Formats: sequence, structure tokens, C-alpha cells
Amino acid sequence: MLLGLIGIESIKKMKSNSVRWRGLGVVLLGLLTLSAKGQTLQQMSDGQLSAFVDQLQSTPQLAPSTAPKVGNFYSLAHPEWPPLPSNPGVPVWQISTDSFLLDDAGVSSDGMRMMTLNSPPGFGGGVEAGPADSPYSPPDISNYAKFMAQAFSVIDTNDAAANDPALYNACVAFGVETNVFPVLQIAQYKPGCLVLKASHFDYSSESRDLAVVVCDKLDTPLYKSMDLFAPAINIQNGGWLVQGSVPSWQVTDPMYLVVSNISTVYNAFFRVIPYGGPVVSLVGTNNPYDTVSNSVTLQAQVRDLSGVTNEGWAINIDGAAARYSLGSNNSFTFETKYNPDGVANIYLNVKNQARIFDPTNPPDNAKIFFSASGTIPLDFENPQFLAFASDWCPPEAGTNYIYYYLAKDQPIACTISSPVDGRVVARYSGNAPAGYVAIPWNMTEADGVTAYSNDTYVVAFTAFDPDTWVSTNSLDKGGNIRLPGGCFLTYEWEDPSTPTGSFLNDHADTAIAGNLLYLYQDIYDPWGFTEYYPWECGYDRNLALCRPYNAAYKSFQGIMAYGMTNSDTFSELTIAQAHGSGASIGGGPYLPDKFYSLDLQKWTSFCTTPHNWRLRKACIFTCYNADLGLSTGYGAYPSWPAACGIRDTGFQQTSLTYKNCGLFFVSGLPQGYQNAETSVWQASADVAEFVDQAWVCGKNQWPGACDPTYSFEFAVRATMGLYPDLAKAVPALAGYPLCVYDAWQDEALRNLDTSGVKTR
Repeated sequence: MLLGLIGIESIKKMKSNSVRWRGLGVVLLGLLTLSAKGQTLQQMSDGQLSAFVDQLQSTPQLAPSTAPKVGNFYSLAHPEWPPLPSNPGVPVWQISTDSFLLDDAGVSSDGMRMMTLNSPPGFGGGVEAGPADSPYSPPDISNYAKFMAQAFSVIDTNDAAANDPALYNACVAFGVETNVFPVLQIAQYKPGCLVLKASHFDYSSESRDLAVVVCDKLDTPLYKSMDLFAPAINIQNGGWLVQGSVPSWQVTDPMYLVVSNISTVYNAFFRVIPYGGPVVSLVGTNNPYDTVSNSVTLQAQVRDLSGVTNEGWAINIDGAAARYSLGSNNSFTFETKYNPDGVANIYLNVKNQARIFDPTNPPDNAKIFFSASGTIPLDFENPQFLAFASDWCPPEAGTNYIYYYLAKDQPIACTISSPVDGRVVARYSGNAPAGYVAIPWNMTEADGVTAYSNDTYVVAFTAFDPDTWVSTNSLDKGGNIRLPGGCFLTYEWEDPSTPTGSFLNDHADTAIAGNLLYLYQDIYDPWGFTEYYPWECGYDRNLALCRPYNAAYKSFQGIMAYGMTNSDTFSELTIAQAHGSGASIGGGPYLPDKFYSLDLQKWTSFCTTPHNWRLRKACIFTCYNADLGLSTGYGAYPSWPAACGIRDTGFQQTSLTYKNCGLFFVSGLPQGYQNAETSVWQASADVAEFVDQAWVCGKNQWPGACDPTYSFEFAVRATMGLYPDLAKAVPALAGYPLCVYDAWQDEALRNLDTSGVKTR
């Protein structure tokens, strides 16, 4: 038996591979009856290994036809391989409930095939890597499963030259690429590890990412049409998926990439393409700005990578809920009378999880979710319509007002009821004049006194022209914003022993701990910069504090917990400079402590006044904190805006909830970069300082001219005008864009009175 001749040596190879087989002792528990039971292979002596081999030989094997189709299949001949996800077609030993050891010691395979393909401009390069002819046919599984274990990263050649000479030499070995077209080259660096060189990819005017995509067949179409109505149609066994991506502003020429854990049983072709997510459009019989009424049908066209199988989508009208039905061929039928008259933009947002990765070990600081939107502006014109739904009104508002518009004098009837048991808690009827009609409800039960007990309610309104609207609304019982107070400032230090770290730290210390902190603390100085009085911007606005995460304060969690639980002191937050993986903030190479959005939500909501926990404003300058997939840990955590208590823009604009706002970033945010306009080196802390100052001081920033009634949207626009490179990080303004620093307008803004807000 072949195992008897080489089995012990193969097991020793497994033993020597500490990375792959460190936990194999757990897998072997079902087979081992030795005193070494429960030990890992590294802990076993040669005698114990020999005994294990003897026992393995005496254990009955499962034939390929009777072996399960799923499980963890470990290779005896190739201990460097990760566990295969399904039965590869050779006899196996069952070593636990769902783990198996392949009898493949006598199966030989040739080395990896590699080649380089030059491509014309716009198509990137292609590379094939995979096994030669195999003595058996591997199982036909999806490309996602085939390549799931593969990992992608960008090589920092400066770091490699200093710390990994072998990797650096592998990069240098490519030589200089003289071809003028974009080209992707490949070489094997180590077993199961490929180094790729991307040359002549010019992304200087490209907003999409540079994406390395992978497929098992080169002739597979790159894109396919997605069916939102019947998503099962999208599923196919193979197609192109994102192996990894690089933000457009980080693309260099040349650029070196590495893909590890390469499958040795499946072909893999690599291409480089510009990719920013699905390609989405809305079309139909209507052109942009056409007049529509009653029901209107539009067709959505969505094209995406051919391997994507998990598309998700949402639709809205100017951020508010849309009343629609979805039919075959992605046809959306909208009821236009549920939205106010005038020009409205219909948005179809589509997202996917296009990148392949091991879900038990997701990559850090990597874009996994991609999204895109299509929009069409139309002119809604109906003689009667729902003017203001007032969804998500907080009980603290006292009375909620729902508005309808009538074309003429006529009788009306309206009920407000519970969707749980249908009980009616309010009735309205009578003759209503033409124009806007308000339905007031004090959010109580039928007795007019007892607080309404459910979270949702149904409004049924009938105008006898005839028209009927039936809407289900929600009460915002999640709490009001904090009483206006000071701003809590923080940022994370880089290693001060490095030139980059010293540069970033000096700028942050000056911009945040110096300039911005002084601006807030000096807010009431009659001879200072702003010269504000409490009756101009609110009381207690000078209670600012800056506590950086540096050599003196080494607990980021402790810093944030202190600042956010002080709800009676700090109503606003600015994190000016910190590492971010999307799901977490902090955790850099110099200072390792980090926190998650769930932590932030707990800290902000832990306050002495439970119903006033939401922040008035939050600016968080970290990477990917507005990327929905990364920031929520794929659904495990709240988003960062939600952790700050910032409600969606749509229902802040269509409800009487108290307003708040924030600035976050979808893509990677460089902490230091050269300003494209001035060629001056900047730090993100400088940008963070300017956002806050523009919001606090307004357009005319000099003593005697500062004005706290400029909108947060104005502050962000002004910042992007001065720092255009900020667009590369895709800033995302969350919440109500017309929030102002002036605390005395909070009640007016709650009632959507923006007459006191300056926007330009």
C-alpha cells in the first residue's frame, strides 16, 4: 500500500507546516485513540505519528462515489493546501463528522501554468494560473467557492525592500515593461502564491476602482444583466468576481500585487478592469423631466459582473419612501400621488458583495461591498396628492401633522388606527377647502390622553373627488438629539519616530488640539475670532475638550467612552485622524486599541437623559466608515451614522423629528496627501479643522463677520472647494443637510422651517 511507504513522511510534512496544520489535532480527535489524543501534529513525537499512520491504514476508506459532497477535505500529498470545500474524487478517510483526509499521496500533478496577456487600452490584462491535466475531474462548484480561500493585497515595495528581500527581488525580476498598452504580468513567488505586476494603468481621470477580477474561463462574458424581479435567474455556476481592488487615487505605475492561497485544482484567469459596482439606469416611455401623474412605469437596467449572485437593491424618491410595485423585466410601477407635486428624482440603488473572500476571515481595510445608483428626474403633477407624510415623528413633538393637497372644496374622512388589532385611535371628517389640509394627531389612544402604545400606525385618508391614500407610518421613539453643548475632539497618533508619523502628528496637534479646540473654547470671547454671545448660538457651546489617542492616552475605548457618555457636556463629535477598517476605528500599527460602531452606540446612548442621546453633529475622518458592508460588519453592527443617532436624510426631510447631521467617507481616506490645487502637503486633520470651522463661522471668517446660521452642507461644499482631493474618499453627508451650528434653530428645523438657514 502506497501509504505504508510514504505516509509517515507525508504526515511529517503536515507537521512541519505550522500555519496550515496548527489545529489539526482537533480534526483528528475522531480517529486518534492514543495518549496523544487532542494534541496538534506539532506536539506529536515521531513514534506517535507512526502509530497514527498505522491506525489510519487500518481504517476503512470511503470510495469517491460514497464520500459526502461537502466537508473539509485535507490533502495528504499537499499539506500546503487549505481544506478543499467539496469531495475532489479520490478515496478518503473520515477523521471527524465533517472532516476527511484524502488518499492522494500517489496522485501527481504538474506545476502551475502561467502566461501573460497584453491587452488594448481599456481592457486591462489577463493572466491564467491553474493546474495542468489532472488524473481526476474536480467537482463543479461555483467560482466563489473555488477561489474563496485566495487572498489579495498590494505590495509596498519600499517596505519589501527593507523587510522582505525575497519578495522585493520577485518584484524586480519582472524587469521594465516597454509595452505602451496596459499589461498584467504574473510570476510564482512561493507555492500557492502569485505576484502580479500591473503596468500602464492610468486611473488619473477615473473615479472607479482598479479591480483585479478572476474567473475560471477566459471566454466568460465580463458582465451580465441582472433580474431584480426574479433574482434566482442571476445565479450561475461561474463568472467574473473581484479578487481585490485599489482606489483610483492609489493606482501607481507600475504596481505590484500578490494573490495567495491559489487553488491548485482549478484554472484561474485574472483581468484588470475599472469597476465601481453595478451599472444602473432607469428608462421607459418617459424622458427626464417629463410630466407624469397617477401611475407611471419605468424599467430598470442593471448590469454587473457575471459571477455576482447576491445583488441587493432599494428605491426612493428624493430620499423619501416610494410607493411602487415591481414586475417582470425589472419594471417599476410608481404611484405618484403619494409624493408632493413638482420635480422629483427617482433613485434606484443597487449593491453587491462582488469580492470573493473567506467569510470566517474577512480582509481588513478592503472594499467588499460595491454599490451604484441610477436616477431619473420627473415632474410629478396630480390635482390631489399626499403633501407631507410626517413619518418618524417623535412623541416629544406633542402633535404630529400630516398634510394632503386637495384640488377643490370637498368632504373628507380620515382614520388613524393600529396595524396590530385595527383599533381606531382618531377620526376626522367634514368639508375641507381646496388647498393644503392638515390632519393633527397628538399621538394618543382614543381617549386623547393615554400615550399611543404601538410603534406604527395606519393613516387612511379619503377625499370624495374621489381619492384615497392609505399609509403606514412609524413613531420615532429612539430619542431626541442631545441638548446643545460642546464638541468632543479626538484623533489617533501615528508612530512619531517615522517622518510620516511625525508630520501627521504635528499637523493634528496644531489643527485639532490647538486651533479647533481654541475656536470652540473661545466661542464667547467678545474680542476673539467669533465674538458670539449665548443668545446667538446657544448656551454651553464653549465646553469643548480634546483628548487625542497618543502616547499619553493609550486607550481609544477609554477616551471615547469618556467623551460620549458625557451627554450633558458634549453634543457633537469630531474624530479628525484615525485608522479605520470600516467596521472599526483605531488599531493602527503604533497604537493597537480600537472600537466598533456598536461600542459607540452604547456610549452615546448611556446618558442621564435616556431620550436625549443622539449627537447633533458628527465628523469622522476614517476610511470606509460609510461603506455599508464594511462599516456594519456585514450586518453585525449598526452603521456609524446610526451609532451617532443620525437618522436617514429621507425621513429627516419628511418628518417632524429633531434634526442632526454628520460627515463620513465611503472609500479610503488618505491621512496625508499633496493638495492637487496648491501642491502643498496636507493632513486630514487640516481638512477636519476646516469643516468644523466653516460650520461654526460661516462664509465670512473674520472677527465681527462670523455667522453660525450657515448649513452643514455649505461647510462640506466649502471644504471640498479648498481640498478637492477629498472627493477621492467619496464623502457622504448623513442626516439633515440644513443643520446649523446655531442651537436656537433646533425647534424651527424640527418643523422644517429653514427660513433662518444660509446655504451660500
